[in-house]
Amino acid sequence: MAKIQKTFEKHGLIEHPLYGIWSGIVQRCTNPKNPLYKYYGGNGVEICEEWRMSFIAFYKWCIELGWKPGLEIDKDTKGGKVYSPSNCILITKKKNCNNRKTNHYIEHNGQNKTIQEWSEDLGINSGDLRYRLRINDWSLEKALLFTPRKQKTKKNG
Repeated sequence: MAKIQKTFEKHGLIEHPLYGIWSGIVQRCTNPKNPLYKYYGGNGVEICEEWRMSFIAFYKWCIELGWKPGLEIDKDTKGGKVYSPSNCILITKKKNCNNRKTNHYIEHNGQNKTIQEWSEDLGINSGDLRYRLRINDWSLEKALLFTPRKQKTKKNG
């Protein structure tokens, strides 16, 4: 009975952003009616009992690690299928997006990076880089190294 009571603990943090994050993790790992369940719980991803049963345990872990708005919980960096204190880290959304299994990596001059990482490193808009590679069917070398000429502007006067 104590476990059931713990689930309904009063903490006054229901409006805190971490509560929504925690709730989302619990739902996609345990609720077959959740639209993301097939990618998480239905794919063997779990949330440890400590976190599943207590938002406060999850909250304390996040705060102790320095959570702030903009950081996400990542279980994949350490290669696990369990959301738990020993398996998760805090990570920026950008870094988390670059860790997706669906990313397309491009190797050039011995460096293997996502399109987003190449675009940032080279100062190219990622949409432009994708367009060059997929629509224009440019070679990798040309897509990464091409710099358009600056357009001449008419001077007023």
